[in-house]
Amino acid sequence: MNPPLRVELDSNAFDEFLLDDRREDDVLIARVNSYVRAAKLVLLTTHVQEDELAATPNAVRRETLLRVFRKLDQQRIATSAMSWDHSKWGEAKWGSGGGQIRVEHIQKGHPRQSKDALIGTSASADADVLVTNEKRTLPNRIAARGTMLKVWTFEKFVTEVAKL
Repeated sequence: MNPPLRVELDSNAFDEFLLDDRREDDVLIARVNSYVRAAKLVLLTTHVQEDELAATPNAVRRETLLRVFRKLDQQRIATSAMSWDHSKWGEAKWGSGGGQIRVEHIQKGHPRQSKDALIGTSASADADVLVTNEKRTLPNRIAARGTMLKVWTFEKFVTEVAKL
């Protein structure tokens, strides 16, 4: 039996589980959870994803996104780096990253990229795949490091998971 695919979802990937601002796609959630329960998939998350979803301005959409977050069978991991103003005590490891990517590789001197950097470094340290719908900054900076971490869109994630 192959080891499970270890996947970290970027905060923006949770949007793909919504039918609209008020309703989540329970069929898709159940399908993804079935792969987790069959030990074919491990979904990883950090406090950063939950924090970003909790900061969604639209209250109705925020509650729906947080409901999706709670329904998915995810394994909570500590971020592999620490960033002042973004990290939570006890949910972050000291340093600038585990794996092949460090905070500075993603931040590139731009503090507004700190949350992406925490997600990216954590995925590099603990996951096989990072799922994001971001098209440029995060995927390009990860690719530039020549890391083993794959970056997939949500569409590719659904397609590849169905093959497990």
